[in-house]
Amino acid sequence: KSMFFEHYYNAVETYMFNEKVAQRELGAALHYLEDLGTPVHVGDGFSEGLVIWACGLGLAPLVIIAIYGGSMVSDHVDFEEYVDSIDQISEMDIPTNIDYDYYLNVDLEDLIDDIVSNAYQYYDEAKSNDSQKYIAAQNTLPYIKEVVAGILYRFAYNMSDNRQYDYDGVMIRNRASGLYLTADSSTFYNGTNV
Repeated sequence: KSMFFEHYYNAVETYMFNEKVAQRELGAALHYLEDLGTPVHVGDGFSEGLVIWACGLGLAPLVIIAIYGGSMVSDHVDFEEYVDSIDQISEMDIPTNIDYDYYLNVDLEDLIDDIVSNAYQYYDEAKSNDSQKYIAAQNTLPYIKEVVAGILYRFAYNMSDNRQYDYDGVMIRNRASGLYLTADSSTFYNGTNV
């Protein structure tokens, strides 16, 4: 979640100065967004209790994490390979009735929480047999594709007037960090990194 926000707001902040960097940041943000909508990415994670138990027995926590993590990686790979094999099926495509106004106005924290909650509901199915994997895919893929389309729309809508030649303020660049200090500007959000 934090990586989505970091890259998304980096894209917003850099768009006016360097559209290519902003596009790369937006791509990274969308990658993390897609991960948040995938059941195998939001599952149980490793068990802290298992590690504590292993330490009590004198077992190296890394061994336990490697064993448990190995099963998680296997489930992850299995589900993503399955999804790749069925993703061309029309029911998995981007919905055609997207409410783009919703994506312009939704609080991104709330949206991310909804995405993760939806994905987590299908965690067990994503780790199961193919018919169960299909249920997980059917209930997560179209939704996350819609969200990605909505976020792309939101970004394009909000950035359409924020190009470098439209800048109406004073701009000072820190040579060490590469970040900008701005003043008297109507083109930046409050809290822009400086």
